[in-house]
Amino acid sequence: MDGIVNLLKPPGPTSHDMVQKMRRLTKQKRIGHAGTLDPGASGVLVIGIGKGTRILEYLLDQKKTYITEVVFGSSTTTADAYGEVIESKKGSITKKQLEKVINEFIGQLEQIPPMASAVKIGGRKLYELLREGQVIDRKPRQIEIYSLKIIQAPDIIYAGDRVVMEAQVSKGTYIRTLCQDIGERLGLPAHMGFLLRTASGGLNINNSLLLEEVCNKLNKKEEFLIPPDQALNFSRVFAREDKEKALRNGQTLNVDDVTFSTQLNQDELVRLYSASNEFVGIYRFLVQDDKPILKPEKVLFDVGR
Repeated sequence: MDGIVNLLKPPGPTSHDMVQKMRRLTKQKRIGHAGTLDPGASGVLVIGIGKGTRILEYLLDQKKTYITEVVFGSSTTTADAYGEVIESKKGSITKKQLEKVINEFIGQLEQIPPMASAVKIGGRKLYELLREGQVIDRKPRQIEIYSLKIIQAPDIIYAGDRVVMEAQVSKGTYIRTLCQDIGERLGLPAHMGFLLRTASGGLNINNSLLLEEVCNKLNKKEEFLIPPDQALNFSRVFAREDKEKALRNGQTLNVDDVTFSTQLNQDELVRLYSASNEFVGIYRFLVQDDKPILKPEKVLFDVGR
């Protein structure tokens, strides 16, 4: 059993809980996920099974899209609805003020991870330290906000009002920290009310499956796994028919050994296929000593077969 599951995580269980449930359901040991969702969050959780686990690191790097609710008027210890309120303030802002401020967050910026997170410092997870009453200095991380827009908001936003927004972000971005930072920039404290991940790379919530649906498909022996290569959005490259042995041996290929339809850039990752359209693995396009080559990065072929 090899592939990717576009799983719809409900609020409540941790991402690790969902992996364990999938492990018991499928009776497979090699299972992992790409991109943790907080227990209170829901939405797309990318699960890899068998050979599918080998591409999770690449899926982790892809853009993610979220629908979130920003609650104005109060901030919490965890920057979300599950923490204790640490500041409350009356007041109001306009929708136009909010639009102006969120535009300032689009692009590359540094973000400090929240204490209530799984980031490790000194071998300890931050949320473990927080439970012990410790708050320590954290180094800011480079993230990118690709888009940020208001889905629903009144023209005048008062303390206690909730605004729904959509954000497309890079890996490592904490939406609750973003909600908190927006409130600070506006002078009206804020925290995240709820979080729904609607897309992770090319996997969309519209095509996601509940755990119960996966169970039903297993019982009916219906297909539910996405082939590993179809979960990636890299360019497709095909090896020549006489390069079968080179592929089996995991050799580097010259650019003349393959065909491709789009211009490749230095250091670009591609999906490489045999002449018979069998997915070989992930290769990196490089120009070394003025010679363009394709170097194997992750071979999923049964090498030596």
